[in-house]
Amino acid sequence: MRVLVVDDRRYVRVALCGFLKLHTDFDVCGEASDGVEAITQARKLHPDLVVMDLAMPTLTGAEAALVIKNILPDVRIVMFTLNGDLAGNPMVKNLGVDLVVPKAEGATGLINALRALLGAPVDSNQPPGQGSND
Repeated sequence: MRVLVVDDRRYVRVALCGFLKLHTDFDVCGEASDGVEAITQARKLHPDLVVMDLAMPTLTGAEAALVIKNILPDVRIVMFTLNGDLAGNPMVKNLGVDLVVPKAEGATGLINALRALLGAPVDSNQPPGQGSND
């Protein structure tokens, strides 16, 4: 599974990419720092999954998700955001977002949510709290 990681904070991207590489069999194929770069990278890399922040400069994650889903209709899009209260919002589905994971759940919570979304077993033996909470 090829993953594009998108967040305007470099340290969040580095932490997520490292955590995904260490704790999953996902292939991090690229990174982007805003919505415009996310669209460019998605066109170029054709990821299977985009993990993206919502609040970013230039173009938000929501705006980028809509464009990316139109370009790559089969791509899975997961918002990893401080705005976790969007999870039940029907507007999110209309943008093509498959899942919203609050950053408060950390990288372990994100990986478990990704596994559940993709139908893979959740690793209940993995210690909680590993990874970035931002």
